[in-house]
Amino acid sequence: MKLHESTRIRRFSALIVFTVLTAFAPSLSAMSLDKSKPYVLSVVSGNTEHADSAGLAEAITVTIANGDALFDEARRNGKNIILFFDRMPLKEVYPQSYDINSDTGELRFFIGHTNAPIALWGHFISSRKTGEFFSRKVSVSVGLEDQAPIPTSVENEKSFTLVLVNKTWFTVSIIIIVALIVLFLLLAAKTNILRDVGPNPDVGKKPYSLALVQMAVWFFAIMTSWLLLYVVTHSFNTISDTLVLLMGISAGTGIGGVAIDTNRARPVKQSQGFIKDIVSDDYGVSFHRFQIFAWTIVLVAVFVRQVTAYLTMPEFNSSLLVLMGISSGTYLGVKVTEKPTERGV
Repeated sequence: MKLHESTRIRRFSALIVFTVLTAFAPSLSAMSLDKSKPYVLSVVSGNTEHADSAGLAEAITVTIANGDALFDEARRNGKNIILFFDRMPLKEVYPQSYDINSDTGELRFFIGHTNAPIALWGHFISSRKTGEFFSRKVSVSVGLEDQAPIPTSVENEKSFTLVLVNKTWFTVSIIIIVALIVLFLLLAAKTNILRDVGPNPDVGKKPYSLALVQMAVWFFAIMTSWLLLYVVTHSFNTISDTLVLLMGISAGTGIGGVAIDTNRARPVKQSQGFIKDIVSDDYGVSFHRFQIFAWTIVLVAVFVRQVTAYLTMPEFNSSLLVLMGISSGTYLGVKVTEKPTERGV
């Protein structure tokens, strides 16, 4: 009985302590900020439509209390004042202007599409948590280059919102991608854009071309990834040299296959269905075609995983590119050896 009473007393005491700490938490936080020294008082976006948030290509105004000491130190040491987001420096972005009014000073920064802001935005995007895809709450401060930032009241529940991805442009890009894919699928179903060259059969349609399908898959994978990465990371330079070579291999396979079919007579065939068409040649289902089909599926899956998870396009090494080249060369070589028919048959 005494044991239960002792337990209730401890729980009641803990509840009182928690209530007191919660009630005085703002006061305790304020007490930790020495208001006799320079500190960030507030941050406002230059965009009047959303004064409490800002993104790239926008301006923000930082109000500093007791800023004279910071400005004097910057002049004495010949250093610039820079922004800090979550205590990380935003280099190469300096105040466009500043005003000192009594004990407060206002610094205006413009966050442009330059290397340093894009790199910092990339870090925030890559380290994002659930629910932080479009924006992220950060503490904001200022300080001298190569030094720690001054204390700030813009943190915790008063944190500032950084717009990482513009929702409007992201939505527009998704609409463009979906529209292009739907249009292409309609063309693929209604026309010969992905089908073998040559005359149409009397019944049905011509078979689908493996080389053209492969080229189309890589075209849409790379184009879609580039557009989305530009909207998300604000960088044009996301296509690597290895991807250019991969596109070259794919395009070369497609052009080579069309050239072979154009310059030799082939029997008029009817489509047997998408999968059977792309894995079959004149002699039926063939391994060299299935090999290209399988490698394309696997590499595109890896490609999409890399882009969505790490927001970068993958770098395929030379060995993998050589393997893709051998696979494509085998396909073209076997295609040349297929038995032709008399032209006009």
